[in-house]
Amino acid sequence: MKTLIRSAALALLVLLTGPARADDAPMFDPMDSGSYRPDKSIWTLNWELAQPIGDFANYSDKLSLSGFSIESRSMVRKNVSAGISFSYNRFDQTDPAYSVTSGTSTVTGPMFRYADMFGVRLLGHYYFLEGHMVQPYLGGGIGGVWAYGYQQVADYSSSESSFNFIVSPEVGVLIQLGRGATNVGLNLAARYTFTTATYGSTRDAQTISGIAGLMWSY
Repeated sequence: MKTLIRSAALALLVLLTGPARADDAPMFDPMDSGSYRPDKSIWTLNWELAQPIGDFANYSDKLSLSGFSIESRSMVRKNVSAGISFSYNRFDQTDPAYSVTSGTSTVTGPMFRYADMFGVRLLGHYYFLEGHMVQPYLGGGIGGVWAYGYQQVADYSSSESSFNFIVSPEVGVLIQLGRGATNVGLNLAARYTFTTATYGSTRDAQTISGIAGLMWSY
């Protein structure tokens, strides 16, 4: 009986002191090498401004303000993270007088078209200036993008959709603004995106993007 009581008391002591030791552990700080842990995480929620380039500019040459992305990054080594990204971008174009030929007939009138891109990418990033509030990085993503295009001229309309390859190298910087149980800051980046998406006669849609977002980590 005494042995059972001693065992129960020892088990209770372990349960009571275990969480206290966990609470004393240093919180995650992506800029502080002293608190590095392999399971630390960085999240970003970004607004993306994207400019079509190359052949894609013939489909839409306007700067797109309708883009966003959310990223999850996990540190797998001291200066290296791996993660995943979900993104959306829309590109549109209007023309007051545009002609479309279908068979033997030609229709001329105001034209409106848009292109949607929903991307899913696996990410990899390398971080410089460890321990600084401002931390530059290089990285990129690779994956797939669902492309949807719609065009209307007068009463004539057409649409198309396809799933394609996407790759997107980027350079950026994390700027830490506050530290605590969750660290907060900014994510600023410039990205080049190549896809095999097609819109009408456009092939391999490409863009250059400016990215501004919120970063939080733990």
